[in-house]
Amino acid sequence: MDYIPMLVFCFISFLIVRTATPTDTINTAQFIRDGDTIVSAGGTYELGFFTPEKSRNRYLGIWYGKISVQTAVWVANRETPLNDSSGVVRLTNEGLLVLLNRSGSIIWSSNTSAPARNPVAQLLDSGNLVVKEEGDNNMENSLWQSFLIIQYAAVEDSNVKYRAGPWNGLGFSGLPRLKPNPIYTFEFVFNDKEIFYRETLVNNSTHWRAVATQNGDLQLLLWMEQTQSWFLYATVNTDNCERYNLCGPNGICSIDHSPVCDCLNGFRWVSEAQRFEDAGDKKIMVQQEYEPGGVQEHMLEELQLYCVMQTWTLRMEEAVACFGSMI
Repeated sequence: MDYIPMLVFCFISFLIVRTATPTDTINTAQFIRDGDTIVSAGGTYELGFFTPEKSRNRYLGIWYGKISVQTAVWVANRETPLNDSSGVVRLTNEGLLVLLNRSGSIIWSSNTSAPARNPVAQLLDSGNLVVKEEGDNNMENSLWQSFLIIQYAAVEDSNVKYRAGPWNGLGFSGLPRLKPNPIYTFEFVFNDKEIFYRETLVNNSTHWRAVATQNGDLQLLLWMEQTQSWFLYATVNTDNCERYNLCGPNGICSIDHSPVCDCLNGFRWVSEAQRFEDAGDKKIMVQQEYEPGGVQEHMLEELQLYCVMQTWTLRMEEAVACFGSMI
């Protein structure tokens, strides 16, 4: 009977279409194995396993789906890489995304903000991987989001190199180059419910990313279709004056001056040798005083100077920096 082979052919064709058609969602009955991916609805982002350059390890991550250079934007198991292609990702009935190794052990897991009933995991065109209840598109009800993962460094173990400064109504005081541009718009939202800063691409097809380098610079990169490469659009901290705390409290940095550091009006230079002792509610200066011209030039690189409240007229114009705190 001719219709039986035809039905088999149609069934096989259906399977091919189903497996070839990308999906952006998995449920508790589905898995993502090494070699499989899910793709956001618009094809902007892709999630799966990858190996970075100069590495043999395998990672679960999200990368841009429409550019030729694989560029990861999120990595799940950064601290626990796989050493083979046996990794499997599944969604549990409790709404947890878990990454399993060859032995079936969990090497990475998401968390959840509430008990799940019918959870699904979806990769959005924003690049956000979201675990939510099926059919609920309200992001505020999501059980977990990859965008909300923030890694904090202990203050005692890290040195701040750069900060944007406070918002002055038009921009951040430490970002003088933040101005209207053809690539993105920006806004600072401050209301009774939330405080945040947001940048929005003018053209959704544009690929734009910010990268913090190992030396503390923040680079803004734009994907160029013509060259098939990332173009360095801007570097946030481009000169020495944008280094965090370069001139210390009460100091001011001017890149076109030499030395670049000076004290704010109402403050003066003192040296590290001039200690301060608590005397009730006041701090009094003890030890030695310096006469104008009394600091030898060969001592300048070793001498750290502090800006303190102006109580005399002495200034040391030869100083290379001012550090310390106000009396």
